[in-house]
Amino acid sequence: MAGLGKTTLANTIYHHPSILGHFHFRAWCTISQVYSKQNLLVQILSSSGSGSHDQYIKMHEDDLVVTLFQLLKRNRYVIILDDVWDIGAWNLLERSLPNDANGSRILFTSRIENLSLQFKSNSKSHHLCHLSGKECLELLLRKIFGKEDCPPTLIKVLMQVANKCKGLPHTVVIFAGILSRIEPDCWQEFADSLNSNTSNSTEPLELSYIHLPEYLKPCLLYIGAFREDQDIPVRKLSWLWISEGFVQKIEGKSLDDVAEDYLKDLIGRSLVMVTEQRTLAGAKICRLHDLVHEFVVAKAKKESFLQISYGSNDLLQISNWGDDLSTSTGPSPHRLCMHSMSGKELEMSRPFFPRLRCLLSFGYACTDSEELHDGPFWFLKSKLLRVLDFRDMRISCNFPSELLLLVHLRYLAISLWYSASIPSAIDNLSRLHTFLVGGNAVAGLPNTIWNIKTLRHLRRTELPDLGGSTLRYQKNRAFPPSGFTLPTLDIEDYPN
Repeated sequence: MAGLGKTTLANTIYHHPSILGHFHFRAWCTISQVYSKQNLLVQILSSSGSGSHDQYIKMHEDDLVVTLFQLLKRNRYVIILDDVWDIGAWNLLERSLPNDANGSRILFTSRIENLSLQFKSNSKSHHLCHLSGKECLELLLRKIFGKEDCPPTLIKVLMQVANKCKGLPHTVVIFAGILSRIEPDCWQEFADSLNSNTSNSTEPLELSYIHLPEYLKPCLLYIGAFREDQDIPVRKLSWLWISEGFVQKIEGKSLDDVAEDYLKDLIGRSLVMVTEQRTLAGAKICRLHDLVHEFVVAKAKKESFLQISYGSNDLLQISNWGDDLSTSTGPSPHRLCMHSMSGKELEMSRPFFPRLRCLLSFGYACTDSEELHDGPFWFLKSKLLRVLDFRDMRISCNFPSELLLLVHLRYLAISLWYSASIPSAIDNLSRLHTFLVGGNAVAGLPNTIWNIKTLRHLRRTELPDLGGSTLRYQKNRAFPPSGFTLPTLDIEDYPN
């Protein structure tokens, strides 16, 4: 069952001092329902601290297998496989994990009862029990008041809420997030609104969503564009929110600061989880609990806020376009996210959505299968686009001329390879707020980039050719001309 605290328990074990001292190698890997062998290997290697995610994501799958096997050989290791749905992920990983009979352990969490027997016939599973009413109350008090005492007058209503949690820790946490944001005088009204169906995992989340301020609802729904259990860089999420126009202007605060406050609010309501903190303060990486992700994706689709495609067939259903692009019978989405679509699928499907405001393409890595070779690019014909994130799709032809006509763009993330250099006409994008560009063709930026007065965030990342060849070029970094300053400009340059 979902929401019992399986991941929380596994995380506690993973960081326990006795585990840290006993095993030479620890790694965490989130499986979920959609996965690839390369992604699983990258997760294990990067979480172990042996190297960075960016380092491993560039490696070939066979090289990742060899690297992991060599790291684990003759070492006692523990690997957590979280949120396993079938035996398939284990079949992909098993040969990469040496069995030296030295006490190494594989621990996995799953909603599927007796799945462990498919891993090993004599394996023993630990079944989590539901919390008692008293335990639900104790957790509710701890989440709302921390170390402070609860006023005795509130105990009765909180006990009423605790009894409606049906023993599920996740429901307790969600209800605590709601109660901590409303006045205690309204708690009885909230408790009375709970019905006997709160055992349904979506009921508490629906209540939490209803109690969200209107300005936070699109921010939460937007996170559904990312994959289940995906780690999301907080800065990227904030820039996307700002580019979409979700973040309201507040006197005395920058939009980035307001976006950070929005995220803190969602975290405080236990709708968003922090997976990595910044060195100084605040969240660096976040994600959604799988239950929250399921709810958000369904809610975003129901409200026609966001459509998600997992292949060309999904794309065809979303658009309902026939061979004749002038005959559409289906509604044109405003936001579309495509997951792990190959460049060939995208080019052949020829999607065109006239009302599209946001187009995101997320893959597991920039691989040859996720590469765009030839134009024209039909998905760039949507002239109203404000957000375009194709960082995970390699553009290996000339810089798409269609991009330069997207004059409403606020956010652009692309990956340029080989001959696809940035043209001087990039300043046509006069409303651009965030520009993230990577690949191995990013030798320099044209000076005209500084004609974009709205530009606030600029990140350039050079990556080596995935095939291993060495590209030689003359670096020509362009910085703002002398005497010209863009206010609060954030420039990051990551040469390989």
